[in-house]
Formats: sequence, C-alpha cells, structure tokens
Amino acid sequence: MLLRNPDRFIFCVQQYDSYKILMDNLGVDKSQIHMVPFFSEVRAKNIPQNTNIVFIGSKFCRGKNSQIIRKFWENNPNPDTITQFRKIIQEIQQNPNDDVSQIVKSVAPQISMSQILQLLSDKKRIDILSYIADLGLDIYGSQNWATECDYWPEIALAYKPQHVYSLEDNQRVYNGAKIGININHIQATSGFSWRVCDIMASNCCLLTQYTSGIESCFPGCHIPAFADKYEAREQCIKLLSDDAYRRDIVLSCQDIIDKKYRFINLL
Repeated sequence: MLLRNPDRFIFCVQQYDSYKILMDNLGVDKSQIHMVPFFSEVRAKNIPQNTNIVFIGSKFCRGKNSQIIRKFWENNPNPDTITQFRKIIQEIQQNPNDDVSQIVKSVAPQISMSQILQLLSDKKRIDILSYIADLGLDIYGSQNWATECDYWPEIALAYKPQHVYSLEDNQRVYNGAKIGININHIQATSGFSWRVCDIMASNCCLLTQYTSGIESCFPGCHIPAFADKYEAREQCIKLLSDDAYRRDIVLSCQDIIDKKYRFINLL
C-alpha cells in the first residue's frame, strides 16, 4: 500500500537521513515528511548514585537470529560465495540504510538483510559494553543479555533481571547512575535513541555514540561522545574521576530538555 499510494500518508521521522530513504525508496514527496523530535518526562531526583554506568536497551539478536553465520556455513559455501558474503556485510556496515536485500538473497538466500542489520547492531553493543564492563556496569533489558552471552561473561554478569519498562522505572534507574550510555543501532546514522532525552532529563550524565543529530538538537551542551569502544572507555574514566565536570554536563542537559524537549514542546 505504501508503494502504491505514498501520497495518502504523512511520514514522521526522527533523523534527517530518513528523508532521503523515504524519498528514494518509497517515492515520498518531501512535503509529506516531518521531523518529530524526541522528548522526555523523566525528572531529576536526588537519590544515591550507586551505579557507575547504566545501559537500558535490547540485545538485538535472539535465538536463531543470533546464528546467521552458522546458517551461512550450513550450506557449504564455496570460497567465492564466502568472499561475496564478506563484502556484503562490509557494505551494510558502512552504508546500513542502502537496500541491498536482493544482493543478500542472491548470495545467502537463507539469510535476510534485516538479520544482518540486527547482527551488526548487536555486535557493536557487545563490543562497547564488554570493554567498559569492568568500570562498573549495570545492564537492563531483554533476558538474552544473560542467557546468550556465554562468550562475554562480563556482560552476562552485569545484567540486572529486574524489569524496567515504565516511566518510574527508567527515572529510578537513570537517577541512580553516574553515567548513562547510549549505543545506537547501526541504521541510526544521524539520529539517536529515545533513551538520550531520558538520560539528559535525569541526574545521570549522558555518554553517547556520536551522530550529527546530537550536535544539531542539543547545541551548546558539550555532551561527551565516542566513535568506538576505546573512546567510550576513555570518556567513562574521565567522567567517573571528575564529579564537577560530570555535574556541569548534567545541568546543561537538564536545562535544554526543560526548555525544548518536554511533551508540551512536541504538542
């Protein structure tokens, strides 16, 4: 229906890169696309910050979706097919919003592009979280953080089994931590997660993967960012060792959320 009648719909997006995706892939006119900003109703509460670093989010791959490389090998691929599949994964990693699903199907018909996107997003989160876990990390989210991370015991043992899903839950967890880390899925090339505004609204200091959307939405906040796991660790150590520096960032983030990113602003 979208392909046949794109003019019937209004499209709301959270990152500017989505304009091009909708226009190129669905033929949507730019006038039908609207940027709708994220917002938060989390409130800062002065409670003890007993957690150094917190992450609330999904482990993308679950069950069979975490075994796509195994599925690829089950078909006994020849060396040429292996080379092609490696190039496809590299292409998706570099350009995650390009639609190469037909190429994937021709080389590995048992695997979908969406599964590869999930795998690469999962790998990125695991790489970063495992590299900072020893600094004091709590992970909340789907149970497969504990049950499907056998090769990353530092992650499995950082998992907290309590369900965190309500506004009050998120507010309590973020206010009780010194750093809240944001790691996007790989398709978020210019945008960012809902958790960014929630962390900024709390007494927790945001540490985020860099995207252009962070810079354009929150000018003047000087939010600490990282491009890889090494920078993430450096930033964590710096933030944990300097309470005044961390507090300045928190106050700056709270100020811009209160002025621009509450639900009333969206209305």
